[in-house]
Amino acid sequence: TSTSRSSTGCSRRCRRARATRRRSSRRSRRASRRSPSNPAAAGANYSGKNFARRDLTKRSFRGANVSAANFNEAKAKGVSFHGANVRAASFVKTQCFRCSFYGSTGDRQTHFDNANLGNADFTGARMRGARFRKAQLGGAKLKGADMSRAFFQEAKLHSANLYGADARATKFHNADLRRANLSGARFSRAILTGADLRGTNLTRTDMRHANLCSVKYDKHTNVNGTDVRGAKCGATFLRNVRRIQAR
Repeated sequence: TSTSRSSTGCSRRCRRARATRRRSSRRSRRASRRSPSNPAAAGANYSGKNFARRDLTKRSFRGANVSAANFNEAKAKGVSFHGANVRAASFVKTQCFRCSFYGSTGDRQTHFDNANLGNADFTGARMRGARFRKAQLGGAKLKGADMSRAFFQEAKLHSANLYGADARATKFHNADLRRANLSGARFSRAILTGADLRGTNLTRTDMRHANLCSVKYDKHTNVNGTDVRGAKCGATFLRNVRRIQAR
């Protein structure tokens, strides 16, 4: 009888222990789903860290401080830098397709040269003076972003959305802006020499005092309400676009 009681007690204790372990395991799984995957936790400080050539796919740096961090040549497809501090961070040749930089903050020392930023989201980002030379930004979202005084020489921005963006005094020399949406954007004093504006939406775009010499255009370039007062080659640009549209 004592043996039976002991066995029954052990069985009950074992069942309770197993149930406790199961509950603990469920809580852990729920917590891991809520928090971003390591090594980058939301709001963490990774200032100056070296992530060069690392595989960071599906990781999250949401709200993190990655100022002066090195992401050169890293594989970062789909990585979130939403609201992150990316001042002086380097993303040279980084594979960052569909990355989110929504509301993030960079500066003139933030470098995206030759990076793959196709379909990336820079909505509302503050990237004043940042470098995007020869970067791939096809289909990227830059709505309402501050890109003033930034560098986009020879960058690929075809089909990108720059609606309402601030691109004052920004350099787009030889940039590919085909079919991009620049409506309502501020491009005053921007340098667009040699830029490809075929099929580009320039509705109500402020291009005062911009340099529009040698730009490419076609009958699908929308210049309704485009302001080119004081723009170099601006009058010629508008006249030629309207002439081919009237054919």
